[in-house]
Parts: sequence; structure tokens; C-alpha cells
Amino acid sequence: AKNTESIAFSRCKPAKAPPVCSHWSPASAHLQARSLGKSALRRRCTRQGNCNRTSCSLSTDGESQFESQAEASVRNFTQKSEVKNGAVIIRQLAGRDVSAATELLAASFEDVLAKKSKIWVKKLLLQALEEVPDAACLVAHLAQGEEGALEDPLVGMMTLSFTAGTREEEMTTRPPDDAPYLSNMAVDAAFRRRGIARVLMEAGEVLVSRLGKDDIWLHVLVSDEPTRVFYFNCGYEEIKRDNFAVGLFGGRGRASLMVKRLV
Repeated sequence: AKNTESIAFSRCKPAKAPPVCSHWSPASAHLQARSLGKSALRRRCTRQGNCNRTSCSLSTDGESQFESQAEASVRNFTQKSEVKNGAVIIRQLAGRDVSAATELLAASFEDVLAKKSKIWVKKLLLQALEEVPDAACLVAHLAQGEEGALEDPLVGMMTLSFTAGTREEEMTTRPPDDAPYLSNMAVDAAFRRRGIARVLMEAGEVLVSRLGKDDIWLHVLVSDEPTRVFYFNCGYEEIKRDNFAVGLFGGRGRASLMVKRLV
């Protein structure tokens, strides 16, 4: 049976340096487990010359104010959740998590990564730090200490993208462009069967709700019955399946597009 806590892998290409302005939001195209490579997409500040997120002229309009609030919601997100034999602290990926997250993704998606090195994975995670608020990467650490407030080690992670530019363009089953999209669910093999994947999913729902969204979309291979059952049990419903041509010529199995309505 396939592992229901190691589900999808996505990636973004390292972006080139912006030519005129440092206020870029890298909405980088992601790679799902069944497709490789898309060029990074970017949104450039309308102000010429140097600027930053706090002093940029865009910060006076409603859109940038909303983006600033959204960025704070993602970067400051923290949730403690009970799991079997303990608890985990779930929060946004930080620089200190990159090495452990690299090891987790490389181990969980070894078949998908093929010849890609851990250095390649690490570069993608470093860029993920810059994608907020267009995307979020939630990591779960075991809660340690008498109060359960200390973090160690990193035992799980998942990603959420909030714009079409932060995910791979699907061939036949596509979520709405502005809908939250879940991928990269992975749990350390030594800590599976403890409910970590489920509480990561629940934390993602809390974050999505705080950002004013009311649904979450994802893909799962039609042939991966254990994972499909896991998502059904989490409240997801199937919306559409890839046509048979994708299964024959797409280089992967057919995928099912699923959604969970939060309201």
C-alpha cells in the first residue's frame, strides 16, 4: 500500500535577480509528483528603482495592505496539536528548518526526485521562504519539555499555494486560479501512524480560513486508493478526473481533483 503521509511533491525554479526593483513576489511555478519544470512567474513592483515592502509606494493601496496582512498571518502562524504519544507545534517554515526539511523531502519523495540532489531540494526550500504570502510551507515539530513548548525534531510538512503562479498548470484537472492548493504532504517514517498528517491538514485549514478563503484543493492519483481514502476521511470530495489520454501519454497515472469546502 502506498504511504498516505507522503503524498505529493512540488517545486519552484530558483528565480533570477529582479532587474529594476527589489520588491518582487516570486510566484514560482511548482512541480507536482507527476510533472517536471515550469518557468518561475513573478509580479514586479510598479515603482522604479529601489524599494522594500515597508517603504514601497504600493504599500499605500488596499492590495498591498492586504498582502502585508496576509504575509503576517502566514509568517506568524503557530498551532499546537495533540497527536498519539505527544504533541506537535506547527508553524511556517523558517530558515533554521531548511536542512531538516530537505532531508525529509528527499527521503519521502526519492522516487519522484530521481537524480535531483539534496542541494537542489534545499535551493527550492530557500526560495519557498520568499514566496509568502503567495504560498505557505507548514512544518511540524515534536513538542518537547515540561510545557511542550520546545521544538525538536521536524517530523512533518506540507505546502499551500494561493495563486495559480505558484503551482504547476495541470493538463485537464485544474483548481480555480485563486484557490488554496495543498501539496508536499510528508511525515517522517519514524513518526507515522500518530496522526501528524491529519493535524497538518487541520492546521492548513485554520490558516486558509484566516486568509479569508473557504476551500482547499488538491490532486491525488486515481490508482492510489489509500491516499484517496485518507482525503475522503478528511472531508474532501472528488470533483473531476483526468481523461484517459493523460494516463496513456502524460507520463504519470490519472489524477483526481478534490476539494474540501470549509464553510
